[in-house]
Amino acid sequence: AALNREWNTGFAAWEQVVPMLTDAALRQADDNFSAWSDFKGWMDVAFARAVRAGTEAVHAADPSALAGLEGAQPPGWGGYDYTLLAGAVDVMETTGGGDSIEIARAFNPALVVLTTSFGQGEQEARQIWRQLLLGSRGLVVWDEGDVVAPDGTPGPRGRFLASVLRELHGGIAARLIAATPATDPVAILVSPPSFRVHWLLDRRADGVPWEARGSAAEYDSATADRRSLPRAMHLLTGLGVRPLFVSPTTLARGDLPASGV
Repeated sequence: AALNREWNTGFAAWEQVVPMLTDAALRQADDNFSAWSDFKGWMDVAFARAVRAGTEAVHAADPSALAGLEGAQPPGWGGYDYTLLAGAVDVMETTGGGDSIEIARAFNPALVVLTTSFGQGEQEARQIWRQLLLGSRGLVVWDEGDVVAPDGTPGPRGRFLASVLRELHGGIAARLIAATPATDPVAILVSPPSFRVHWLLDRRADGVPWEARGSAAEYDSATADRRSLPRAMHLLTGLGVRPLFVSPTTLARGDLPASGV
């Protein structure tokens, strides 16, 4: 009865229950997307549980081993629910976009975050240092023949990375890595249900078949929800404020820091 009230359906038994698919949700006239959103939320739960099962299998075989997930995209709908996924692994390689490093570490402070290096030069060095400051603790190096030459000697990019890594292993970088980050009594809510509904409303507005959108379209999507977080972070950090991130579950429990938010 409670499900039928929420979904505005008339199922007589649990065996009859089926979710609303995306095409049907886009045609929904009354803006009740709960049957669709609940299903998408469950998909995120199922994905995180599957990843967690893999982590536990690795730990069972070797308790000292770390299990990781690579290619994690910016927080949003479609599996990348960081409120669930960050706690499912020991290591996560992420793009660093969408403030994903800070969000992932907020929901799992023990998480080892890796980022990937593709380039070289001043801009790449700046990006590596920026990711270190955000909490990245390792670098995946994408070699297209310019890091290590066929004869095993360092290529031009290999020599560049060697100089950057020497700096990262000593001095101020080592002190930053050993430091415990402090947060201020300001919180940003990371709401996967809001991401999902925002995506659906955007797809309904643009009228483009959602099946035609590839992963690159989702990754580069400059929607209002994707723009608002970097904007807020830019303003807060410019004021010297380091916010913490909370999930809807954390908010509902009232499980906020003792210092208050």
